[in-house]
Amino acid sequence: MNLRVGDTMFLPRGETAVVTDHDSNQGTFKVSTDEKLGKSVSRHGYINGLNIEQRSNLMSLMDRVGEMADPKERVGELHKKLDELRADPRQWQMARYVESEMAHIMNTFSIKPTSYTADLGLLKDAK
Repeated sequence: MNLRVGDTMFLPRGETAVVTDHDSNQGTFKVSTDEKLGKSVSRHGYINGLNIEQRSNLMSLMDRVGEMADPKERVGELHKKLDELRADPRQWQMARYVESEMAHIMNTFSIKPTSYTADLGLLKDAK
């Protein structure tokens, strides 16, 4: 199992726990079952696989977007961030989370995309 500090996991009893420390030399990690910590780490869903900086950036973005009342405005903000993240190949994991959040809001509020992309190679083959 590949876990990072801040990742959420489920214990055999069904409790949630948060990874608080990881010793890669020993291959061990420590977890906390503190409910306050669990709620703060997963306040925007179960987000695993991001490093601490990426997790913090995503939480800040989602906090900022969550304060917006208009779903279209939220989608616009997430789309702007997604374009920024896609420009950096090292941010592919973060881009996937932002894209998923954007898709969730769009599906929930029936918001249609404002632009579409098409693979011209596929269009040529459709003759």
